[in-house]
Amino acid sequence: LHENNASIDLNEMIITIAEGYNLSQSVVHFSPIEIAPVIAKPLAIKRVLTNLIGNGVKYGQQVWVKLEETPEWVVVTIQDKGPGIPADKLEAVFEPYFRLADDDQGHGLGLGICRSILHGHGGDIILRNPAHGGLEVQVFIPPMLEV
Repeated sequence: LHENNASIDLNEMIITIAEGYNLSQSVVHFSPIEIAPVIAKPLAIKRVLTNLIGNGVKYGQQVWVKLEETPEWVVVTIQDKGPGIPADKLEAVFEPYFRLADDDQGHGLGLGICRSILHGHGGDIILRNPAHGGLEVQVFIPPMLEV
């Protein structure tokens, strides 16, 4: 986290990430909302969101991203229609080099890095398998850190 805090427009960041996946067809769905910028490390937060949205596209084909603001948090929810993660592995996926996929793409570091970045901002990440299927990832970012 050797980066200075700066003002981040999360709507703009999510739209930019989504555009990279929506070149030939819409696979990342997002509707911006009116929300104040957050003060955080821009490249670090972009790395988190790019990794999570990319995982959703890779394993769930379609991704829905929702942004909301509560008094305590700015919450980014990423849902996909993939197979989800076995309940007994929801915590293990944050461990270095742990992978569920048997392909040779990736090293099993992404989710652990995402969690470390968010913890470094005073935030968190929660994974869950909704009853309707897929995987839901919630990213919690404090609304304002000092610049």
